[in-house]
Amino acid sequence: MSRPSSNDTVSQAECAATPTPSGNGGKNTELTKAPLPLPQECELDWNDTVEPDIDELRDEELEDTILDEDNAQEVEEESGADDTLGVYLRQMGSIPLLTREEELELAQRLEYYRNRFRNAALLCPLMLLRVREMFERIAAGSLPIDPHIDVYSSEELRLSRSQILSRLKPNLSTLCHLLDQEHAVFAAGIRDEFRGDQEQWRRDRWYRLRKCRRLAQELSPRTEILERWMDELADVADEVSHLLLARAIATSPTERAQHEKTLREVMLRALMTPAELFASLKILRKRRHQYQAVRQKLAEANLRLVVSIAKKYRNRGLLFSDLIQEGNRGLMRAVDKYEWRLKFKFGTYATWWIRQGITRALHDHARTVRVPCHQISVLARLERKRSELSAATGRDPSNEELAAATGLKMDEMRSLRIVGRQPVSLNDSLGGDGDHALEDFLRDDHDPFPGENADRRLLQERVREVLRSLPPREREVIELRYGLKDGKCRTLDVVARQFGITRERIRQIEARALLKLRRPPRVLRLAEFVEKG
Repeated sequence: MSRPSSNDTVSQAECAATPTPSGNGGKNTELTKAPLPLPQECELDWNDTVEPDIDELRDEELEDTILDEDNAQEVEEESGADDTLGVYLRQMGSIPLLTREEELELAQRLEYYRNRFRNAALLCPLMLLRVREMFERIAAGSLPIDPHIDVYSSEELRLSRSQILSRLKPNLSTLCHLLDQEHAVFAAGIRDEFRGDQEQWRRDRWYRLRKCRRLAQELSPRTEILERWMDELADVADEVSHLLLARAIATSPTERAQHEKTLREVMLRALMTPAELFASLKILRKRRHQYQAVRQKLAEANLRLVVSIAKKYRNRGLLFSDLIQEGNRGLMRAVDKYEWRLKFKFGTYATWWIRQGITRALHDHARTVRVPCHQISVLARLERKRSELSAATGRDPSNEELAAATGLKMDEMRSLRIVGRQPVSLNDSLGGDGDHALEDFLRDDHDPFPGENADRRLLQERVREVLRSLPPREREVIELRYGLKDGKCRTLDVVARQFGITRERIRQIEARALLKLRRPPRVLRLAEFVEKG
């Protein structure tokens, strides 16, 4: 079976952004794939580049995980209440499975179109500028390496993390020098200051950009990063289109000159002419579409596998549709990282990533109080030991017995048992009738009893009635001094400044008001509350 060659070159007719020199100009050396060295242990971390153990995957039987027609019908019947899920499962069932030969051909085509997209993207000057910025931040330590560089998939040398870090600074230094040179040459060109051979000028730019591409490819920026940068390229293209239109319809030389100046600034920022920019964007969109189409086809043919695995994790805190969604995310990750040269089936490889996506989602979202992933396995081991000791002794084991059986310290074991407790909802019903919830039987120490609230409201109303019998000035002094309005008591000095009189005068007003309040007609209205207090 023949497959497309990954030695892709960008022709002059296809990429106006980087015109080919006259003559053959040397063969475009592209990067080939080699078997991927994978470590033995796998961590459940989306940002980790660790792959599943290949020997373990070879031993798994994929046939047991593929849904047959009966299983698909069973899943559809179970999800009959969810119309959307039922439609999804019916559409999924209409997608035919791939044979081993078709799967291998799709994987080869995926690699071919991905390399074509990366080759075109890393030949675009604006993309190279963004690559340089990213490498500079990684070298400075302000940007993590894993989410931005494909550590175990360097297209030529299969560089490890340490090798990439050792090559990062020399490659970055050369890349910066070449891009600075390109900036100077391009700036002179768009200012009409270049008077040399135009063909030689274009040829030099072509070779310079190809050198930059090779330096960037050696460090292998992730494909999804390049795809995100395409949005910026499209924004620049839209800006250039508007400037070209504004320049064309300008009515005065001054306005036309202003648009021309802005256009040159945008061109200098992107290091591309409008023709180069539009041509590059067209090629990138075409190649990304080809790459995404093959990627989607390979993923769609394995959706049954996701449903099959998701069925085993039902009733663990997430809806079945959510389990399928998380499994599909793992499936797409497997599509991106699948290495067909290692000769194992894609489904066998994807099973690990699908399970990782589902279990990670369960760890993160299934519990009301999230438990750290590194404690999940320890909690599971602790629960197994507890069950074993309970079966052996006929009673619930003590903390000391569990600590001795698991090898944990007492403090660690106690904290794990606390973390592992399932939270209880206050709305949970108690008893068989379901008329009462747990919250109905819990006392709130911060909230007084209803009788106390009623007494307090009645006392406040009586105090207001008694105070209304005082002259306004005396009433206001009492309210301020004892905080009857806002609960904030004020000193004589503060009240005196507020009224604009002396401190002694405020004391006299207060004393006279208190004397009036102690008289029988008023004090009798508050006597019953004094007895209750």
